[in-house]
Amino acid sequence: MNKRSQGFTIIEITVALAIFATVTLIAVGALVRIIAANQKSQTLQLAVNNIQFVLEAMSRELRVGSNFHCHDDPMSVDFNPAPSQCIIAGAPSGAVIGFTSSEPDPALPTCRLVFAYRFRPNPANTAQFLVEKGKQAHCGENLSFVSLIPPDVSITGYRLGVAYDSVNQPYPLAFIRIIGSVGDREVEKTEFDVQASVSQRILE
Repeated sequence: MNKRSQGFTIIEITVALAIFATVTLIAVGALVRIIAANQKSQTLQLAVNNIQFVLEAMSRELRVGSNFHCHDDPMSVDFNPAPSQCIIAGAPSGAVIGFTSSEPDPALPTCRLVFAYRFRPNPANTAQFLVEKGKQAHCGENLSFVSLIPPDVSITGYRLGVAYDSVNQPYPLAFIRIIGSVGDREVEKTEFDVQASVSQRILE
């Protein structure tokens, strides 16, 4: 009695491999998209957290500061600020805010140091801005500035201003708005727009 050999034909194997390859390709593509979306979400969250941290730090120091001084030249910072505002047609119009901080001079505790926050054009890309903090080491000295935003975050716009009810009776309110994006490639780029309003807590 002859037994017919059992097995798969070449055509059946080819069809099975084609189906397996198609399913694998779809699954890998979906996995890559999920990973990319997760990376984009994490990058955006990290950037927003960084921006929020910067805004909170600025707000905290401004609240306990005094003599808010605002103008439109980021390269000119008065280390002995007098109260001034920068609001044009009801909109913030400054590039730098200098103020007397609550931090005393280590060598002269009766004197408080001057801080400043500024937005200035990025030398590497003039369509973007750097966000920097300036601080005196001692009273009467020039301010030393450091960048607050990591290089992978692009700041493309801002609003900065100080408003007083009266220059003679200063009750200052500072406005800060940061506009930008995170992500190098266009498909991964995500935009953000955050802002804060800060009023002086300790009035002179």
